[in-house]
Amino acid sequence: MVFDRYAKIIPSHRVVIDDKKAAFKATEHLIQMGCDKIAYLRGDLISQISIDRFLGYKEALSHYHISFDHDLALVCQNNSIEEGRNKALELLKKKRKINGLFAVEDLLAIGAMKEFQKQGFKIPEDIACLGFSNWKLDESVSPPLSSVEQNGFLMGSKVFEVFIRDQKNNKEGQSFFTEIIPSKIIIRESTALETKT
Repeated sequence: MVFDRYAKIIPSHRVVIDDKKAAFKATEHLIQMGCDKIAYLRGDLISQISIDRFLGYKEALSHYHISFDHDLALVCQNNSIEEGRNKALELLKKKRKINGLFAVEDLLAIGAMKEFQKQGFKIPEDIACLGFSNWKLDESVSPPLSSVEQNGFLMGSKVFEVFIRDQKNNKEGQSFFTEIIPSKIIIRESTALETKT
């Protein structure tokens, strides 16, 4: 059994969120806040959740008739605050106007947000920022970070439930199933509560 992170080629029970749908909704939220130049700090090119979140981001842009700009989607390796700062600088050096940023992990979003502020940009007035995971740290940064809530408590409960069920029904050749945990966007001040002009 796997949870949160998984590979499609490994047959097993899965307890996951719909990462593609969650990333679509996160990007959609930025669009609805008036952002039309949305940078994306994506994860590595191998993990399934990184792939699915990237696809959700691209799908939302397409749905709202916003062209995908390859220069605004940067691959990140260690998902740290420092890397978020560095990627924000990389985006700014490209001299491409951005008014929104979505990151595959909260620490990247926080780092990028801090660097944007250091360079004189206001959050969310100039660049709205949104992360993924809803860490407790999100509420203590300024402004507090909007983020996708994965509901880790419910996921953990479901994993335990599936494990117990699997131990009781330990049969050869059993079919595997996927349990989808609902996610939602926690809206805070890093994305405007009103439509940007």
